[in-house]
Amino acid sequence: MHYFRLNKENAVDHQDHYYIFKVETDPQNRLIRKYIYQRTSIVPPQKKR
Repeated sequence: MHYFRLNKENAVDHQDHYYIFKVETDPQNRLIRKYIYQRTSIVPPQKKR
């Protein structure tokens, strides 16, 4: 799972926001990656073990 965080100092509501993405690689060209938006959360995503 890939995500980026909008920190609370830059958010209008003063909460951290996590934007979660799925990343796919183009089978024709391994240098091209497609970032597919999944969801937004205010709870940090859990790391897979």
